[in-house]
Amino acid sequence: MPLPSCPDRSLANVIRRDEIRRDWLALLGALIVSMLAPTFAHAATFKVLVIAPQDDARLARNRVERAYFGPQTGAAVDGINVAVDETKLELEADGASLVVETATASGAKSAADAAAKAEKAGVAAIVTDLDAAATAAVAQAVKLPVINVGAA
Repeated sequence: MPLPSCPDRSLANVIRRDEIRRDWLALLGALIVSMLAPTFAHAATFKVLVIAPQDDARLARNRVERAYFGPQTGAAVDGINVAVDETKLELEADGASLVVETATASGAKSAADAAAKAEKAGVAAIVTDLDAAATAAVAQAVKLPVINVGAA
């Protein structure tokens, strides 16, 4: 889809990255479901934790209001919830359900602590919408699958 003409090419690049990022969130939901599919043999509820930045500048009201019509904006957890809702029928047919939990982190340390706490609580996978350093800290803190949907 071509972008509308924009005198500021950096804004157009930001919009394109946001479009690509949101399109991949639906694919991410399918990936999570397929990753957990081998364990669906018995009825169970699986939990997925989404860790997002505490004060996400990408979701600031003035930035969202100035965006062009068409590109999707919003929190990553919203896109993941849509993907999970779209696969609910298939999950119910297998006797399983997928619960999406959210946590916010102000840095790498708090993200790793939230991930470790979630692992002890029985979370099956972790999705991060964080920078590379925080995602690496999460991956080192747990033995669960960690999927990064952030820009880094």
